[in-house]
Amino acid sequence: MTRHRAADLASAAHHDELVPRAGCVVHIDAAHRGLGTASCGPDTFASYLVAAGVHRWSWTLRVL
Repeated sequence: MTRHRAADLASAAHHDELVPRAGCVVHIDAAHRGLGTASCGPDTFASYLVAAGVHRWSWTLRVL
């Protein structure tokens, strides 16, 4: 969690330019390529690649 949106972080040249937002911002990575890019070693196994196409993902935030 952070107090900054991705655009805030991208536009700031230095951390002292960031102004905290009132709410919390949660950044979630829904999918990753996997280990290996074939730049110096083996590529990612095909079974771990995310295929092209439309993907749907959802989540529920439950406050206890």
